[in-house]
Amino acid sequence: MPAFNAHQFIKESIESVINQTYSHWELIIIDDNSFDDTFAIASEYAKMDSRIKLVHNVKNEGVSYSRNSGIKAAQGNYLAFLDSDDIWYPNKLASQVQLIQSNPGYPIYFSSYEVINDQSVSISKVFLAPLKVSYNDLLKSNTIGCLTSIINLELVKNPSFAEIGHEDYQLWLSILRNGASAISTADVLAGYRVHAGGLSYNKVKAAHWRWLIYYKYEKLGFLRSAAFFIIYFYTSLKKQWS
Repeated sequence: MPAFNAHQFIKESIESVINQTYSHWELIIIDDNSFDDTFAIASEYAKMDSRIKLVHNVKNEGVSYSRNSGIKAAQGNYLAFLDSDDIWYPNKLASQVQLIQSNPGYPIYFSSYEVINDQSVSISKVFLAPLKVSYNDLLKSNTIGCLTSIINLELVKNPSFAEIGHEDYQLWLSILRNGASAISTADVLAGYRVHAGGLSYNKVKAAHWRWLIYYKYEKLGFLRSAAFFIIYFYTSLKKQWS
């Protein structure tokens, strides 16, 4: 859980992990040199629950660096991600552990999620996860919500987020580009919070990052990059109008 000046919502995010019906987890919180009371709040939870670990960046490093620090500190066989303003629903891990046990051998597992507001109330927008996603599917649209994802470290060695916008999308592509697929449950297992202080991407910047991922990171060449960029642009417009 990367956290920067997250005092408004981090308690609820941490408690959504503590309240999981599946109890065999460790939570690594990376405070990115916050100047509010984020670190103090996280410290109190770490004192109360030995499953919670706290890492402090000595300077503000950004979300990719912070997630990578958490990955290095993790001791489990599976990695799950949760930002400090989002929440997991109580059966999130239990449902996905069952999915993993029933369908072993996939590098990424994920689920559906919904959008919530400042008061953690659903605003009636659900992102339904497809049951299986290939590399080519993912090039068309990023259907893997970071807050629902689980990476299987037995198959994915040394995963790392690049220092780029849409860093989670780039990581999923890098994992699936050699022919693997990701698998999901359609259950809505998490709440993605939209609020005034949240990280919102300028649409021009988002488009620029998507182009860089296609052309620079995935090395698709100009024509294929352009083709998938047009699909991305069309899909974005459809989402905006829906």
